[in-house]
Amino acid sequence: MKNSNYLFAYLIFLMLFAIKSSPATTHIVNVSNYAFTPQNLNVSVGDTIKWVWISGIHTTTSTTIPQGAQPWDEIISNTNQTFSYVVSVVGLYNYVCTPHITMGMIGSFNASPSYISSIGTNVNNYQLYQNYPNPFNPVTKIKFSIPKSEFVTLKIYNILGEEVVTLINGFLSQGIYEYIFDINKNNLNLSSGVYYYSLRTENFYETKKLLLSK
Repeated sequence: MKNSNYLFAYLIFLMLFAIKSSPATTHIVNVSNYAFTPQNLNVSVGDTIKWVWISGIHTTTSTTIPQGAQPWDEIISNTNQTFSYVVSVVGLYNYVCTPHITMGMIGSFNASPSYISSIGTNVNNYQLYQNYPNPFNPVTKIKFSIPKSEFVTLKIYNILGEEVVTLINGFLSQGIYEYIFDINKNNLNLSSGVYYYSLRTENFYETKKLLLSK
């Protein structure tokens, strides 16, 4: 009976581990004459973009990408039918088919951190909401909205105004977002007390207080 209990506990552990370490998403982009389908994607850091040949001879060639990201330039044809790219940096990635750029064969994908989710798209104003729960330990959610696509930073500061961590530093599309702030996953050794979170864009800046209670 004792061994059965250990086995049951071990199986539960394996199930939980599998849930927590589920693989990132692979997004398929079909390449044909003369289009990338879908043309635009919203992805997360860690996801894979996989271009798949349908017809013609093309390239997938990066043009403007976030700082720190790796550029790419690959042929997609009958003899080289797929190319995969793992997204490692937050931001907007633009790419083209070099031979057919004049025919409008372009594409893009917008990469967000894996711990941020889009919960709405129809917004007309900037807003930074109060985090919930507050006080928190060790996880809280920070919700905000931006009325247009732009560069966004979200940072945490201590009571002295010193930066603790940058949560978001990249391009986001128009929408309502929810960021899951987990001090453990961010490897932060923070003591109980008052902290501040600030959202900044080109046309907006706001700071709110959050309370960590251990």
